[in-house]
Amino acid sequence: MQTPTFLKSSTASSTTNLFEKKPVERGVSIDQDGKSNIWAIEPKVEVDSSSNEEKVKKGLLAVGGLGLAVVGAGLILTNLPNMDNY
Repeated sequence: MQTPTFLKSSTASSTTNLFEKKPVERGVSIDQDGKSNIWAIEPKVEVDSSSNEEKVKKGLLAVGGLGLAVVGAGLILTNLPNMDNY
């Protein structure tokens, strides 16, 4: 039976230990004493540069799409077969 890679000794030159490298996380570090330091990372701020006309067009498109979905669902639901006939 072959020993899995993560159980082999870290001195083996051809294999790497899965627990040897810790993934680098943003907002977390460990100092010389082994204490964890955690700090907040602020999200990137995005500025909306679209004009009022573009916003109105997008809103109308969303309302129109929602209206089409409601009409489509209504047509489907009103044309379902009657289960009493089966």
